[in-house]
Amino acid sequence: MSAKILMMGLAYSSVMASVAGAQDDWRAHALAALPETGEMHLQLVYEDNADGFMRLGWVRGEDEIMLFDRTMYASMEIFETMTMTMDASDFTPRVTDMEFYQGASIMTVDTAVSNSRATGMRAITHPIDGGREAPVDLEIAEGAIFRPAIFMLAPYFGLESGDSLTLDWYAPLGNGAATITLTAFDGGTVETPAGEFTNTLRIELRGASPDNDIFISMGDDPRVVRIDVPGQPMTFVRLPEAEPESE
Repeated sequence: MSAKILMMGLAYSSVMASVAGAQDDWRAHALAALPETGEMHLQLVYEDNADGFMRLGWVRGEDEIMLFDRTMYASMEIFETMTMTMDASDFTPRVTDMEFYQGASIMTVDTAVSNSRATGMRAITHPIDGGREAPVDLEIAEGAIFRPAIFMLAPYFGLESGDSLTLDWYAPLGNGAATITLTAFDGGTVETPAGEFTNTLRIELRGASPDNDIFISMGDDPRVVRIDVPGQPMTFVRLPEAEPESE
């Protein structure tokens, strides 16, 4: 065997070991690394103009994790409020309570997950057109997690550049389930209103619409600092943390 072929084989084995390790260990790594509480406050930028925000956070209890989201897309008259609960031992979905406002319409989504099945109700109300509702009855993969939980967990998956991870998610807003792939690359320097982050990891999220590129600041306190929407002139960038109130 030539030295070149041997080196190629060793490199391939190293990459496969990295992929397998990320695939097998992400849940245990995230459970160990996720802080008790946290919040990301990102500015929505559309066509280079500030156009809203995303405020996504969580509170971790002994039995469950509560995930919340408050997102506004001003020019589209969109505002979303969402609260989800997950099992604290493995991130599996439990309950969704969501309100999605667009213009004069309000969509509510209330679901519960049991035995890999999401059930509940989706309803749309409008002050002029009235409303309609439809039941939710959707099979989801065993071990799937909520779609928004990806953004909560991204800094805590334990991914390094070159790693790849495949998992399933349940998206209550779109009433869908999908298998997605996360692939990590060096992210370089990212400029945000919260400052410059010189050492980032870019995680490409692919497999369900929309795609996302999630940029994570590396170090002892990893954070989501930017989220891009490839193919659209839309990005989310980290805002400065609020100053503590003086006594």
